[in-house]
Amino acid sequence: MSKNLITADGNEAAASVAFRVSALMRNGPEYLQKLRTEVEAWMIANEWSSLEEMRGNMSFQKIPNPAVYEREIFRRMFAVGVGARG
Repeated sequence: MSKNLITADGNEAAASVAFRVSALMRNGPEYLQKLRTEVEAWMIANEWSSLEEMRGNMSFQKIPNPAVYEREIFRRMFAVGVGARG
């Protein structure tokens, strides 16, 4: 797996890849064109010119205070009950 795909919690990227592969298997190869079209539209709407630009600007290393981001991820996990046993 590419280093760029790993997020602070280490799981989001893997879940995203699994979701995309599952959708591709369900919908066939034509899904790739739909995905590309949707990503391009989102990038234009959000003023991104390339995936590389997004990777560079959304990198965990670019966050001014990573500890704040990590705490927010932790807080959200427990707010929605992720990891809770019941």
